[in-house]
Amino acid sequence: MEKLIYLIHWDDHAADTYLYGSRVAFHENGIVEYENRRMPSGTVIRTWYSQADYQAKRLASQLPVLEEGGRYLVRSYVSCRPEKGILLRFQFFDQQKHPISFLALDEKEGILECPKGTYSYELQLIQTGSVFLRFHHVEILPLEEKEKSAEGWFGQLWNPDICSDTMNILLPELSGGMFRFPKERKIWGISNFTVAPTEYVMSGEFFSDQWLHKEKWERFREKRLLAVGRTGKEAALNLEYVQSAEVLFLKSMKDLYELETD
Repeated sequence: MEKLIYLIHWDDHAADTYLYGSRVAFHENGIVEYENRRMPSGTVIRTWYSQADYQAKRLASQLPVLEEGGRYLVRSYVSCRPEKGILLRFQFFDQQKHPISFLALDEKEGILECPKGTYSYELQLIQTGSVFLRFHHVEILPLEEKEKSAEGWFGQLWNPDICSDTMNILLPELSGGMFRFPKERKIWGISNFTVAPTEYVMSGEFFSDQWLHKEKWERFREKRLLAVGRTGKEAALNLEYVQSAEVLFLKSMKDLYELETD
C-alpha cells in the first residue's frame, strides 16, 4: 500500500460553519481560532463532505475517498478550552443518502473503519462543552491489516549506514490536501533517512519531539533537517538551534530525490 496522509483543513467557506454568536479567526500559519460562549452542547461547529453538492454549495469534495471495509488512523490537531470539549463524528451514507452508521472520536487519535455500502460520508466537528478551540488540521492515514498506530509510518529508517552518525530527517509540507511519503527507490542517495511526524513539524502547543528520543535513534550524534515547502521551512527555522542541526531547504519533493547525502 502506498503511504500517503490525507490532510483536512478548515477553509473560510461560511456555509459549513456555525457562525451565530461566533468569532472565527484565520491565521497565516494555518491555525483557525473559533470561539462561541453561548453555543449549546451538541452543536455542529463545522462539517466537511466527501461528495459536496457543487450546484448548491459551490464546493468540491473536501474529504478523501475511503475504501469500503478499509481501516484508517485518524489524528486531529485541535486544542480546546475546556479540555475534552469537542469530538469528531464520521457519518456514513449509502447511494440514496440513507445513513448507514456513524463513529464518534473524542480522543486525539482513533481507528476508523469504513462500513460496507458506503457511498459518501461527512466529518463533523462537534461542541461538547468547549467555548474556544484552535484547529490546524485532521489527518486520515490508511492502515494495513496489522497496523494499529503511526509507528510504522514515522519509525522507519531508510538506507541505513552504520558508518554514518548523521540522521537525515524530512520535514514535510503540510499545506496541501495530501502528503505522499517518498518511495525508497527515489531516495537511494540519502542514507539514514526518516520522516518526521506531524507533531515534530508543527510549532507551539502541537509540537512534540518525543519520537526523536526513542532508543533506536541514540546512535545518531548529528541531525540534518530536510525542509520541504513553506511549512517545512518554518519548522526547520524553529528547530535549527534547538537541535543544533544542519538545514537543507528544498522547494519540492523533486529536490529531495536529487539529493545525495551521507
